[in-house]
Amino acid sequence: MEPPAQLLVYSGLFASTRSLDVPLKILFTLLSFLILFLAAAWHISRKSYNRAPRGHNFSVSRVSDLFRLDLRDLLVSVGTSGNPVAFSGQLGRHNVLVVNDWKLINVYEQVENLDYFYSSAPKLLRRNWYGLLMSDSTLSNRTELRTVLLHAFDTLPNHTYSSIGSFGVFLSGLGKHLLDDQVIRAPHDLDRWLWVLVAEFLFFNSPAFADKYVNSSSLHNLQPKSQFISQLALVITCLECYHIEGDTKTICAERFNEHFPTPNELLSGLDHLFVPLIQHATEQYVLHISAPKMDGKPLGETSGTFLDQLIKAHHHLDSEGEYVKFLKTAHLVHSLAEVCLILRNSLSQHLWVLFAVLAQRPQWQIRILHDVVDAFHGKFQRSYSKSLLLHQTHCIVWTKALVSEAMRFCSPGWPFACIRQAVRDGQLNNYDFAEGELVIFNQPAYLSDPELWARKSRDETPSADYGDGSGDPSSRLPFDPARFIGTGAAADRTTQLCLPVHWARFLLIGYTVCIPNEVVHRLLTAILLNFFAAGWRVKLDSQDEDVQTSSDLPVWLTSTLPSVRLFVSTQ
Repeated sequence: MEPPAQLLVYSGLFASTRSLDVPLKILFTLLSFLILFLAAAWHISRKSYNRAPRGHNFSVSRVSDLFRLDLRDLLVSVGTSGNPVAFSGQLGRHNVLVVNDWKLINVYEQVENLDYFYSSAPKLLRRNWYGLLMSDSTLSNRTELRTVLLHAFDTLPNHTYSSIGSFGVFLSGLGKHLLDDQVIRAPHDLDRWLWVLVAEFLFFNSPAFADKYVNSSSLHNLQPKSQFISQLALVITCLECYHIEGDTKTICAERFNEHFPTPNELLSGLDHLFVPLIQHATEQYVLHISAPKMDGKPLGETSGTFLDQLIKAHHHLDSEGEYVKFLKTAHLVHSLAEVCLILRNSLSQHLWVLFAVLAQRPQWQIRILHDVVDAFHGKFQRSYSKSLLLHQTHCIVWTKALVSEAMRFCSPGWPFACIRQAVRDGQLNNYDFAEGELVIFNQPAYLSDPELWARKSRDETPSADYGDGSGDPSSRLPFDPARFIGTGAAADRTTQLCLPVHWARFLLIGYTVCIPNEVVHRLLTAILLNFFAAGWRVKLDSQDEDVQTSSDLPVWLTSTLPSVRLFVSTQ
């Protein structure tokens, strides 16, 4: 009799008595393969990014640091003496590719992938923003919007600049409530006047707003000018804090006595300020084109405000078949806010540099007075508005050279137009950058490149004056308006402006976000002429009345500008 069959029992991996060695080995093997796979992927990915060499000490915590003169000096020194093309750095939590070569900047600043400006503003604000500077990559029709804005600036009448420049007279006239003793010592004093000037340029430089109060029936919801300008300054300052600082609760809130607005409150505040003005400008344009005509031209005075010109540009481009039907009120409101923000900041920076230089060179102030005589009482009197044009190189030569040198020193597009955020991975001169990383166009390095700006008429370095001696000398080139006059020419007998080709292109074609550089140049020229024509003078705050500096050498500005005092001369 055969024995019964034996049942073979397989305990397997899941038996209660199995050893732990087998599952651990399997788990370890899987983890090893996973780690090796991730390491290989990381190595391949790292190998595919050809990063620019690391810049020396370029690690910036906030965008606001880029406004400091000493940091610009660092960018100049690294950009002109280090890698001539580009280097890597850090801005906050973002990797940064800093581009030094000005030819590369000209090529890549209009590339679609880099046509988005970096902003520290919260996502909620950027997602609901319809301007070029602070919007995110979801904003469509960016090129068309820029076309409308640039067209509005390009078609501004010449008398706009001369009338805005004459507003300097009102510091001792209509605007005397700003200054009790007709003396400007602190930047805050000049800043209050600049808000008035920017508001006039954008909104009020027209016959409809000739009165101090707005009396138009279509603007019954608009407050008086003074109240409007106060609100404008508050709202745009909040917008600047959002754009530059981002985390406004801890940094910017202390600057305001009242509650700092949320993004939604800021948007509604801008609508409350600008929408009535936009509606009024649209109504006035419709009335203007429908008014009776004489000799084929509409009757009535021509407005010189940017807002009116913006409305005209929109309708003109529409009639020419350009695609502008996307434009709505939000685009106009937010674009006007950005223009106000950039223009006020740019004018403030340039004017304080100009005043700091002129305070140390009284001889240069005398040359401006010579231009004043020619512009208002001499050979350019009849064509004063046209003489402000940059291509009029035989008119107001010294003042234009002075303003050109101030724009070279200050870098008009810095930093607003120079910080771009990549929408997708890309490459710039064989250097790679990833999506979301920043590309900074090092405009200060280009504007201080000794190879582009070297002068042969005199040796700047050993003979230049170091100003009042405070602070450390800047690593940039010295402040020398004579570089735009020509070699061997005596400044007192200047007859023609000399503009390098690359600089003429920068001024005549270049722009900051949407503001042409020539607009800033013409405004500064008109402001300086009218300032000195109105009797204003400038000197160092610590300087006695009878002290006169006869030096005509270039000025080495320090990282800390000297304190100056503007006063009305009695002579």
